[in-house]
Amino acid sequence: MRRSGKIYATLAGFSIVLLVLILGIPHARATLIFETGLSVAETYIDNLFFTASNKQDDFGTFVIPRATLMYRSRDVVITGTYAGNAQLFVNNNGADAYAQATNFAIDLPFLTRHYKQLTVKLIESFNLSPQLPAFTANPNAPLGVSQFLSTSRAGSLGGVIG
Repeated sequence: MRRSGKIYATLAGFSIVLLVLILGIPHARATLIFETGLSVAETYIDNLFFTASNKQDDFGTFVIPRATLMYRSRDVVITGTYAGNAQLFVNNNGADAYAQATNFAIDLPFLTRHYKQLTVKLIESFNLSPQLPAFTANPNAPLGVSQFLSTSRAGSLGGVIG
């Protein structure tokens, strides 16, 4: 399976787990929150490609959309966030790029009620961003040919002894 197929399979599996958790809590009072945001930033960059041999300056516009969906009940808090980052340049259109990130988190407060001072959180993150030529194995490759994919999985189990 290709890398993107694995990512989509992982996202689908995680979504199914979230759905089972949400539907498996009978008669629970819950809140569903949907938040969106859009940021726009203007910038001047004096060395766009981070190289001494191809030092070019440019003006850029960064457009950053974000959306968060949160399900919060007494027993579980489930959060999913998507954020993008469109980078648009005036003189170097070939350097235009779009990076994106997703983050899913599950917090289980019902465990804290049953086991005092215990906290459990599960976090899954995916980031996909184009690589600048200066940071790739082939510095002559055009921007966007090389993509950087980072995934992370974190679980935290915390408590107080004493």
